[in-house]
Amino acid sequence: MKWPSTTTVTETWRPNPGKWADQSKVPHFGEPYSASIPPSIATLDVQLPGAIAADLERSTMLLRDFDAEFGAQLSPVTALLIRSESLSSSQIENVSAKARQVVSAEIGESENRNAKLIAAGGTVILDAIRNPGQIDVDLAKRIQAGLLADSPDLSPGELRQEPIWIGSSSVSPHGAEYVAPPAAMLPQLLNDWSEFVARTDIPVLAHTILAHGQFEAIHPFRDGNGRTGRALIQAMLRARGATRHVAVPISSGFLMDTDHYFSALIEYEHGNPLPLLQATVLATDSAVANARLLVTNINDIRDQQRAAITARSDSRIWELHDYSIRQPVFTANMVAEALVITTSNVQRNLDLLVDAEVLIASASVHRGRGRVYLSPGILDELDRFADRAARRVA
Repeated sequence: MKWPSTTTVTETWRPNPGKWADQSKVPHFGEPYSASIPPSIATLDVQLPGAIAADLERSTMLLRDFDAEFGAQLSPVTALLIRSESLSSSQIENVSAKARQVVSAEIGESENRNAKLIAAGGTVILDAIRNPGQIDVDLAKRIQAGLLADSPDLSPGELRQEPIWIGSSSVSPHGAEYVAPPAAMLPQLLNDWSEFVARTDIPVLAHTILAHGQFEAIHPFRDGNGRTGRALIQAMLRARGATRHVAVPISSGFLMDTDHYFSALIEYEHGNPLPLLQATVLATDSAVANARLLVTNINDIRDQQRAAITARSDSRIWELHDYSIRQPVFTANMVAEALVITTSNVQRNLDLLVDAEVLIASASVHRGRGRVYLSPGILDELDRFADRAARRVA
């Protein structure tokens, strides 16, 4: 498969003067280094080899079949799939937390840093697939700004103004495995990327992952590039119609073999996108299988829990129970507002669910907020999903 490789440009190492009181002590100050320049791909003729084209089409059909099969019934589980994608995408970057911490962080009941980062990831993925608008640099900025909202020192939502690199020392790009393009070239490179993303003549999964490889090669932000890029995968799949109702947690597939994923991104930069396309086929197949098991297990838990509840068929408790599946950590006020139920009715039903051992009640971390309700069965299942995805290939 013909694909242009990155080229390089020689830059001079002159870091931000504010970081060094004495510039004479800056390692490698004034010395040349090479920065990568991804090629223009906006109008590139994309010719997929027959075998990988067939594999990608089969994986695309897996996505569509999953979406069609479960989309109509997934109202309580859709949010869980989004959380699963955020959990997996963050784990790729070695950011992890238990589901209880993550969902608690969503409602302000946890200050765990990793949990807050993962919770922010779920929020931006949901926004990206519901309100993507045009998939371009503005959407990328919006996603990255949401991911790093609690890190103002990293200039969330703004293109970087300085060199960044992977590997080697943290004080100089010399000897790094990869040096991202110079900041001055980012607008041009991202405009080219946006034009490529807007195309409709490339099979959807190949189109999505080639755009992902290009975005990662550009590395436009100081931090959060990987998680932003994987959120953009979800936005592109939705925009191109591969998914219509759900977010299939493809990052869980990449997580199973992160070495393959990262080496495939490097191969992309060297002008060989086939390993990245092949990694995507494996990741998609694995993700769909894991998501199917998650949905099956959640439905089994739902049925078992409902069997433990004694109530009339027209009781509002059934709505509250479904709410506890899609939002497995919540307060009485949250569910009352979401379902438009009186506080007294909500509390009565919550007590019944606690008595039936469907929910457990815990004290809020905030004085005066009252109790927080958790669905341990659902939270445990989310953790099992994450554990399956994290069983990396040896």
